[in-house]
Amino acid sequence: MKEADAKVTLVCGVYGKGLVLSVEVARNAKVTELRDVIARELVIHPRFLTLRLAWKEGEGWLQCDEDLDKILAGQVDSAFEKMLLLCPLVKNESGDGYLESAFDPGDCEVHVLVEARNPNEFVVKV
Repeated sequence: MKEADAKVTLVCGVYGKGLVLSVEVARNAKVTELRDVIARELVIHPRFLTLRLAWKEGEGWLQCDEDLDKILAGQVDSAFEKMLLLCPLVKNESGDGYLESAFDPGDCEVHVLVEARNPNEFVVKV
């Protein structure tokens, strides 16, 4: 498989809904493409979504544990970095991007936090 065709599966936690979902996106995608994929799953216009990297320096990825429901039900934690839409998802040669080129998702990790302007406006596809 060519690198351009390679996909990555990311686990996303949705603030205000206590919802966790997995999405698949091209490894060479920009954040805007990830946002579009998530928006299709949530049945909401992409412009209403803000994405945050679910990573904290010194702590690593947000874990799928008993605290996750409380985190997703609470206020948006600004300690999680807001993802810029035009940045590549995977870091490029100049270091722009969010995921290391060798990124391999682990079990029970959340990679992206999704913030909707009005979480009551969307429904999740079944």
